[in-house]
Amino acid sequence: MQEFIDNIRLLLNTLGHRVLEEKRESNAPYEQTKQSFLLKGPRGVDAQGEPTAEGFVVFQGSKASVAAVASCSDTLKQLRTKLVAEGKLVQKDEAFVFTEDFFFSSPSTAASVVLGRSANGQMEWKTFNGIALKQYESISN
Repeated sequence: MQEFIDNIRLLLNTLGHRVLEEKRESNAPYEQTKQSFLLKGPRGVDAQGEPTAEGFVVFQGSKASVAAVASCSDTLKQLRTKLVAEGKLVQKDEAFVFTEDFFFSSPSTAASVVLGRSANGQMEWKTFNGIALKQYESISN
């Protein structure tokens, strides 16, 4: 039965439906877990997330840059605008704050939305010890 459920989960996630995706046990920001990664930067950026089988999840309470750089792609600007319109990003003080955990298709898309510019998520997301996601994945495999 578990194999059947795993196949359904894979199919639904492939189609973009996250109905069977497991949520974190805690929504407390900056709870250090085995696979938690941080992204800190200018303009109020202070985010935490973790890789999933389908991409990357940015945790509720993470802070993203309100401003996007001028060279930011239209696709990225549209995604940020959509997240604000849906209430998933709300402005508090000098930053956007995620109101819930949000799944992105890749670590780079997550980092780009958080930073407001193009970004390589494999290099931007780092463990609490400063190890980049790319290096962490090569060590753990």
